Amino acid sequence: MRKRITILFVILGALQGRAPTAGRSSPSISEPPILPVAEQHLPRLPLAYVLNGEGAVAAAFGPPGSVGRVGRSDLEEVPNDVRCTQAHENPLQAALDWAAAKGHRRVCLDAGEYTFDKPLDSYIGPVGFHVSSGIHLKGVLRDGVPASVLAAGPALNPADGELKPEQKFNVLLLPSGDRKDPSQPLTNTTIQAVFLRCRMLAGVGMWAGGGRGFKLDRVHVAGSRQSALIVGTWDAGREDPDVKYRAAIYYQHDFDIGWCHVHDSGADGICVIGRRGVVHDNLCENGNSHFDNGITPFIGSTDIQFLRNRILNFPVGIGLDGGYMPARKLDGCKDAKEAEALSTAKLWELYHGAEGYHRRHEIAQNEIRGCWRGIVFHRAADCRVHDNIVIGRGLGEGISLKEANDNLVWQNRITGFEIACRLYSHKYSATGADGRPIGTSFNKIGLDPLGAVAGNDFCNNERGIVLVRGIPDARIRRNEFHLNNLAGCTVPYDFAGGDEGEDRQIASRNRPDLPEEVHSKVLTPNR
Repeated sequence: MRKRITILFVILGALQGRAPTAGRSSPSISEPPILPVAEQHLPRLPLAYVLNGEGAVAAAFGPPGSVGRVGRSDLEEVPNDVRCTQAHENPLQAALDWAAAKGHRRVCLDAGEYTFDKPLDSYIGPVGFHVSSGIHLKGVLRDGVPASVLAAGPALNPADGELKPEQKFNVLLLPSGDRKDPSQPLTNTTIQAVFLRCRMLAGVGMWAGGGRGFKLDRVHVAGSRQSALIVGTWDAGREDPDVKYRAAIYYQHDFDIGWCHVHDSGADGICVIGRRGVVHDNLCENGNSHFDNGITPFIGSTDIQFLRNRILNFPVGIGLDGGYMPARKLDGCKDAKEAEALSTAKLWELYHGAEGYHRRHEIAQNEIRGCWRGIVFHRAADCRVHDNIVIGRGLGEGISLKEANDNLVWQNRITGFEIACRLYSHKYSATGADGRPIGTSFNKIGLDPLGAVAGNDFCNNERGIVLVRGIPDARIRRNEFHLNNLAGCTVPYDFAGGDEGEDRQIASRNRPDLPEEVHSKVLTPNR
């Protein structure tokens, strides 16, 4: 009888997952944890884990009432028997704050939704989550798509479909050196594999502060009222100590934005306020504004590479806007309107250096489709544009250069626009610190950096190249014009770039429907 009772206890122990004898080894961390009978039917929770310097879990944060519950542990870095150690109404923010306070760098997320119901105050207004400097926030990928979702909680979501002012917030995710001071640098911070679901509540999906070494990897942003992703920032209430008549700008240096996906944004897809960075292999699609860009660098940005991005259905594919940002209040000005007027009057003084211009960007191997304008330069110098495919919708301009100096444009394929390439000459005229004129386009269309003949392919456009005014120093070399409605390239009479020898264009099967007396203005007749 005693033997039968012993066998029965052994069977019951096996059914409950307990070892029948003390001599059997305990389960490894790679095996499913042994749950008490009361917990066997409870779903595992998506937790926020803080890892220490050795890679072990230092703390795990979950929603209220979850202490002791087992997490999902969807990442390899997190053992699958980790239980919640601290509960909080905003587990992700609690984990981020705890990690920063303890000097830990890594915060990991499970697959699931991480929400907040009370926005945080910041220098940019109410925000959803704040990531401190030095943190690496990593989520989970499922079939290449982030499964760790950051979003507003039920208290901020409109139950009846009506979006009320108190339900809005300015930014969903704010990585910054200090939540209250934009001048504090954000350094060596990474956001990886998270989905920012704005639901048209957040003005901006993510806005990172200035600093050094920021990285975005496989971040997905959907439904922002304003721009989806912004890196770098400014303070319009503080004047730049280095450049008069302009707001303080805090650039992000040595950044890397790659493999991100943004769509349905109310303004720019990706905006970088930075220097010496790379924006690569991103997908930006379906912008909802009438004038914004799929990808754009901000005022004074320099040395940025834009490589292998896909931009679909934005007003502008890649736009270099060389405008200026005046401070709200300047000495001698009673209000913002007078400050802006002073800034305009001093506009060219800003451009005696590199601060007002885009410089030394590289735009290469990008695919731009369905945009009103493909690549737009406004006050940009020494940039290189090559090996891009730009396909329009029958209107607008493929490449536009306005007040742009010494840029090289070669080996691009431009098709489906009213004008394939437009070179402007502006009414402004000024001289830079190096003695060279500013405000007129001196660019090379069809030359690579070595001066070799590379050309561009302008196909199936209404017009090929249009020079708005006479630009004697523009060089247009060995471009190919095929199947355009007009005969390749129309220019004024005083164009001195030449159309012989190496400067000669290549044209075929264009449709020269200009009157005979206008043909003298046509650079490229069919040959």
